Amino acid sequence: MTKKDIHVFWRTLIITVVLSSALSIFPLALVFHPRSSRYIPINFSNEMIPTKSFTAGETTTEATVTMPTSASVSVDASEAANPETYRKEAKKYYPTFQDAIKAYSTSPDVGAHRVSGKVLQVENNDAAIAYYWCLSRDNILGLNSVFSIKKRGEYSNILDYGAFWAEANPAQSSYPISFAYTYTPDEAAAFYLTYQCLSVDVRSLPNNNRPLYLGISDSPAVRNLRILGKPPTRVIESTVKGKTYYIWIYEGLDIRGHLLDAGGFSFGNFNYGQIIDILHIHFVSSSDPLSKKVPIVVVN
Repeated sequence: MTKKDIHVFWRTLIITVVLSSALSIFPLALVFHPRSSRYIPINFSNEMIPTKSFTAGETTTEATVTMPTSASVSVDASEAANPETYRKEAKKYYPTFQDAIKAYSTSPDVGAHRVSGKVLQVENNDAAIAYYWCLSRDNILGLNSVFSIKKRGEYSNILDYGAFWAEANPAQSSYPISFAYTYTPDEAAAFYLTYQCLSVDVRSLPNNNRPLYLGISDSPAVRNLRILGKPPTRVIESTVKGKTYYIWIYEGLDIRGHLLDAGGFSFGNFNYGQIIDILHIHFVSSSDPLSKKVPIVVVN
């Protein structure tokens, strides 16, 4: 081996050791110095999500739906708010909503295990949606929904179009590197709103098409949340797995419409910081008169 070869060998060895150390140190750095979630880049353009329709012990053919960009949201929304859109997909009808839910629970494709009774149910003549606490396959706690379209007073098999999932702890959305990001209360609110903007129409159908958004907190101070200057419509207090959570609900507030009207915003490329700024998400003092008027309903 020549002198030059020896130099190349040692230089390569040193670089390899340094890079290996850096790669092992990086995850530790995130543990002790997690990043703010405010600047996490998010892009919904042209994403494809699977949609399925379930009956007892039977799964229908899988289809795909393109996540809308800002330009196409208004067109997609009119279709999503039409009950006939979902009646075309229904395969079977049941006498009660509970019967439809029970049939859905037997499907091997159900990915979350319910650990509570109904936390919230919204229903009208066209549709019904119910929310439960569930544990995911990764043992992560969150709220999950089941959606059914109605026809002549009966309830269709559960349709995945109204599916909703929200982790009780926003950081766990980054599982298995949940330690990598921190979420302040306003960042957590932005996190919950973001993913609901694309499915708010179908989930609001049972609410007479009044937009319905919700999020989760472990503090009753969530009554002090303000979005576009408004407090929550109501708060649900619910205890699950030995811990009490507060589910904040906004009804009738056109959050997505406000985002689409904001100059420079696009669902194709944004972050939670933009959501916070555009929607003026913040928390006020608990002495605020509006906070005291927000009802808290206990549901277990």
